Amino acid sequence: MKLLTFIKLMTSGQSSLMLQLLKTSNEFYRACFVSTAISKGIYDNFIEGKASFAHLCEKIDASNREGLKAWLELGVSLGELKHA
Repeated sequence: MKLLTFIKLMTSGQSSLMLQLLKTSNEFYRACFVSTAISKGIYDNFIEGKASFAHLCEKIDASNREGLKAWLELGVSLGELKHA
């Protein structure tokens, strides 16, 4: 977002609407992450505690490790997962 656009948004009185939209979007992303993790069996690997990335890749037979790593980082940024 450009600085001028941001300033116009903040001075127009619509900033609370924008903040509420961002909060709703984060909740939606989190729900999508959780539903995918459950359907792909990701959470099953954490039942007994922490799991290494290599162990997780082996268990779910991940062919795209970089994609999986980025997806797991999304889970960390959403607050669903923590780094070991």
